[in-house]
Amino acid sequence: MNQSSSLLVIGTDLAKITLCLLESIAGSYRLAYWQEVMREPGRKTVDQVKSLCQQAERQLSRRLWNDDTNTPYTESDDPLRFPPVGQIFITSSPRPRLRVWLSGLSERYSLNSATLAVQSSPAEIGEIVPMRRNMTSTSLHQMLSPRPPDTIVLSGGFDVPSQQAITPIRQMGILYCNALMRMAPIQRPHVLFTGNRWAADAVQSLFVESGLASSIRVISNVQPYSQWATPISLIHGLTVEYWQRCRRTSEYRELSGWLPDASGLASLELNFARLTQGWMRYCGLDELHGLYEGPDWWMHVWSRMDRDTLEIAFSVPNEPSPLIANWPTPQLVSGLWPQEHWIQPARSWCDKLGIAPCIAAVGHALPLAMIQVLETDIF
Repeated sequence: MNQSSSLLVIGTDLAKITLCLLESIAGSYRLAYWQEVMREPGRKTVDQVKSLCQQAERQLSRRLWNDDTNTPYTESDDPLRFPPVGQIFITSSPRPRLRVWLSGLSERYSLNSATLAVQSSPAEIGEIVPMRRNMTSTSLHQMLSPRPPDTIVLSGGFDVPSQQAITPIRQMGILYCNALMRMAPIQRPHVLFTGNRWAADAVQSLFVESGLASSIRVISNVQPYSQWATPISLIHGLTVEYWQRCRRTSEYRELSGWLPDASGLASLELNFARLTQGWMRYCGLDELHGLYEGPDWWMHVWSRMDRDTLEIAFSVPNEPSPLIANWPTPQLVSGLWPQEHWIQPARSWCDKLGIAPCIAAVGHALPLAMIQVLETDIF
């Protein structure tokens, strides 16, 4: 065994911290060790990772933690007697889902489409606020202030260039600008505008002129026409917003410092989505429905060979979302197989340990190592 080829994998979510050690044995990577612990309220993540490494050291009789640097043991003055860890891989989802406030002109069209998009993203709906004629910036401020959301989604209006279509959306922008200006900068939610594209410049200009340029981002209309909804841009926008907030956590800053390139640190959700797509291609499937049973949600991923994009939907555990009603039966599950909802197909893969999203972090740089461990030790 070449000890320098050891791969240390660390995964964190809201509920637990996982540590895996992968070793190259006879030219093939294997899961040599894994352990997980529940998060201890008030205790730093780094301290819990240190404890996990020290526990593994006692069982494996080798060093995994450097007490001098308070980091994993990646450099050794005596590599023959004390081989270091070859590479570290980290995957982390260190914060709750985004709390989103939806506001729009039409409950039947834009708000309905925006709701479906939020349900397919790492976010949850805090409030749905249809615009009313008697609504004022004062009333909006009073509604927002007690518990400001992370993100506000402004939607409404089909993609029609007429002034009659643009005016009500611009009025909505004025109300929200005035309401947010009354809030302390640290309290202000970020705004995603996903309404009439002909009104987008006008709404964005309102925020710029009000000193709120950094608070708004314009994306494609979620309901450009009455019979055509396009949720992909909003799903992507919310996913980016979620991961940007993850990157601002102290946990992310500490853990990413252990990596040579912080861009290699991705969320558990993203790694599972990549795994679903990669496993479909590796197995030569036309499509694959993957299910990741997270700490307080289920994440569904539908990958199809004839499409470049993935479809993603979140749901309450044991309550499959209506968004997946037309999806195929899951064949890849991270967690216990949900027999009460789907009979396990003959050709399927079940990660009962729930660590496949962690192992998938290795696939970013070493796809063969990931496949070897998944095939031999996980599935």
